[in-house]
Amino acid sequence: MRSTREARKRLLQLEAELHRVELSASLYDIRAPFRGPGRGGFLGGLFQPAKLLTLAAGLVAGNKLNLISRLIPIGMGAWKAATVIRQFLARRRAARAARG
Repeated sequence: MRSTREARKRLLQLEAELHRVELSASLYDIRAPFRGPGRGGFLGGLFQPAKLLTLAAGLVAGNKLNLISRLIPIGMGAWKAATVIRQFLARRRAARAARG
C-alpha cells in the first residue's frame, strides 16, 4: 500500500515537471518572434509583433480604439464602393473600345 502511494506521488511529481518543461518551451516559442531584428527595410521593421503589440496596447489604453472601430467599417465600405465603380468604368471603357 505504501509503495503504491509513493509511486502515485512520484508520478504526480513527474507530471508536474513535464508540464513545467512544456510551459517553458511554449513560452520560448512565443517569445521567439520578438527576438529577431527587423527585416525588409523601412516597412519590414514595422510589422514586428513587438511593435504591433505596442501599438495595439496604446490604442486599447487610450480611447482611440472606439474611433477606429467605427471607422474601419466605413473604410471597408468605401473600398468596396471604389472597387465596384472601378469595375463599372473598366467595363464601360471596354465596351466603348469594342464599338469603335
